[in-house]
Amino acid sequence: MSETYEYPTPYMAWLVCLYFVLSKARREGLMSLECDVEEPLGERSMFRDFPQTLEEPYLEFATDILRMMVGGNLNSGEMKVYVEHAIAGHAAEGKANIHLLKTIWLTLWSSMSGYSPHSAVEFGRQAIPVREKPKFLDLEARCRGLNKRGYRGTGWRRVEAEINTEIDRFMDSLQDTP
Repeated sequence: MSETYEYPTPYMAWLVCLYFVLSKARREGLMSLECDVEEPLGERSMFRDFPQTLEEPYLEFATDILRMMVGGNLNSGEMKVYVEHAIAGHAAEGKANIHLLKTIWLTLWSSMSGYSPHSAVEFGRQAIPVREKPKFLDLEARCRGLNKRGYRGTGWRRVEAEINTEIDRFMDSLQDTP
């Protein structure tokens, strides 16, 4: 079973999730996000590790932007036009937390602009209303806490589980031989 992480607010959940998504992209390249983006609810998606990020329209919004980033077709300035229209559409409908959409966008935009994952989530943190904004050190502690515990995403845990299963089968087969 996959370990999941719950946070006091959707803002914190999104910032920590995006920190790990962007860290993976920086470490392994943007193409490494393809499975996460194409099947965000899939077994191997990093988003499933952060259940608070699975709510719509936020998940679709984030994965749409990430899909465009993976495709590599637009720069951050061109993406700004795309996102302004997307946010305006959600604002007109009146059913989405616009500050959360802006938090997601600002985090991804800063990554597209070349900032590190740590800096990107700090950009995103600034879009959160002051009364709900997590303290910098609280956000940093959440990201570092998962790093220290060895967070590597659902895909890694699945591969690790498969390896462990194969080792168990092998060990069992040794006991079964006369």
